[in-house]
Amino acid sequence: MVSDIGITADDQFVPRVIIFGSNTTTASLRNQATEITACTALTNTFTFTALTTATVSGDTFAVL
Repeated sequence: MVSDIGITADDQFVPRVIIFGSNTTTASLRNQATEITACTALTNTFTFTALTTATVSGDTFAVL
């Protein structure tokens, strides 16, 4: 998933958790959480354990 969170170093968020907001764009992702398995600073990309549905532009989340 590409993000605008501003990743500054590869894998800086491994093994934190992403949790999607209760009002995120994709209804089936609401309140779902998953572990971050990698992230890339150059592309602001997160890789994480599979979710039930793919993310879309506009989905909101927090990194814990």
